Amino acid sequence: MACLSSTNQQEDLWKKMWSMEVPNKIKHFLWRAAHNSHPPRSNLEHQGMDIINMCVVCNCVAEDGGHLFFNCDMVKELWARLGLPSHREQLAVIESAREVIRYVTNLKREEQLKMVIGLWSWWSERKRIREEGQRRPVHLIVKDVEVYAGEILQFLTKVHRSQIVKQQKWRKPSPEVLKLNTDASFRKESAYGGWGYIIRDNDGYTVIAGRGRLSHLLDPFQAELIACLQGIQAAIDIGIRKIIAANDVVMVKFTVEAKDWAYRCQCLESVTRLPMY
Repeated sequence: MACLSSTNQQEDLWKKMWSMEVPNKIKHFLWRAAHNSHPPRSNLEHQGMDIINMCVVCNCVAEDGGHLFFNCDMVKELWARLGLPSHREQLAVIESAREVIRYVTNLKREEQLKMVIGLWSWWSERKRIREEGQRRPVHLIVKDVEVYAGEILQFLTKVHRSQIVKQQKWRKPSPEVLKLNTDASFRKESAYGGWGYIIRDNDGYTVIAGRGRLSHLLDPFQAELIACLQGIQAAIDIGIRKIIAANDVVMVKFTVEAKDWAYRCQCLESVTRLPMY
């Protein structure tokens, strides 16, 4: 039973590792790390090579995986600048390379991404130091890691959004549900703009529409918000109880939920006092 449990744990580890949303070169790096098959100098010494086993980076301590990736003074600065010092401390006391990779696979996505790119980048930096004898400042390595992680996150976000869009299938709403579309305009130089809305039934026919002009606007968000409120008020006035909001109305919803709530409250309060004609 113990053997079976161990086998299942290993299979779970490999499944998590190979399903990570990172480039394949980083997955292969992690796979080799889990098998302790990278060649830090202590590994080469254990294989019988007659070499000086001091760390390539600091030249102070024997270079094994634990020291190189988590205990070398320079790598400590790397993890601190990446905002991962507590994870470094926990990883530094783990003796098994596979358990290190297991720990990494259980991190949250953004932390995991910075961690695996940091490990891979640090190994690349170690090779650069060994081959060229040049050390880059840690802040430059950190910048490379953050840029690379940001690019991957941006790509993954686009992929996930496209997958969600593909999965969504349009369904004709029931007769009692109407659809509200709104739009607005804004001229920064004059602080003037306009609003408009249209409400359609489930067959696409117009039920009611409206438009108007605005003055003394703060920004495009305020114009969009007014258009939204005008459309909702029109729906209430004619007794509509169920409505689907689309397009810029959805943008207003997400903007209202933004962190800058004090500013949004200011916009909401100013709507009722805004001249409309």
